[in-house]
Amino acid sequence: MNRRAILIFGLMVLVMMLLNIDQAFCGITDAQIKAASKTFIGTMKDWMPAIIGGGLFGSGVCLFANNFKMGIAGLAGTGFLYAAKSFVGEGEGALIQMAEQLLKAIS
Repeated sequence: MNRRAILIFGLMVLVMMLLNIDQAFCGITDAQIKAASKTFIGTMKDWMPAIIGGGLFGSGVCLFANNFKMGIAGLAGTGFLYAAKSFVGEGEGALIQMAEQLLKAIS
C-alpha cells in the first residue's frame, strides 16, 4: 500500500471513531444539542438565499468563461448546501431525530 491509501484508511477509521462516540461520554445534554440546532437553523435561514444566489451566479460566470470544472464544482457545492438546508428542516434537532429513526429502522 502506498502512503495515500494508508492516510485515507487512517482518516476513515478516525472519522468512524468520532462518529460513534456516544453523547453521554462527551457530556453534551439534549438541551445543548437543541440550542445548537436552533442557532444553526437560524443562521442558515438568514444567509442561505445569499449563499445560494452567489454560488449559482459564480457557477454561471465560470461556465460562460469556459471553465467547466470550476462551474460544475460550484453547482455541486451550491446543491450540497441547499440539500443540507433542506435536510436540517424546521424542527429542533432534526438531524438527531432522523438518525435515531434510521437506527430504529435498521435494528
